[in-house]
Amino acid sequence: MQVTKTIKKRITRRKGHTIVNAEKEITKEDRARAHYYNYYTGQNWTDIRNYDITIDTSKTGLDGAVLVLEKYIKTRQENNQKNIIK
Repeated sequence: MQVTKTIKKRITRRKGHTIVNAEKEITKEDRARAHYYNYYTGQNWTDIRNYDITIDTSKTGLDGAVLVLEKYIKTRQENNQKNIIK
């Protein structure tokens, strides 16, 4: 996972960390998440084939990401409904 400056800035604002401390916290949490994911799924956390969608919030902003996800979910639900009817 790439950690953008936006995420680092968000952590420094919320928790009062320096950029260096934010990077350390992100790395620590990412390792824990990867271990949990790999252990319980038997798959690699960094393998993009395991994800349906990724969003670069530095380009969309958080509100834009929400809009993208809403559209994605609606489209998936519509497609699932069409497959049920067939």
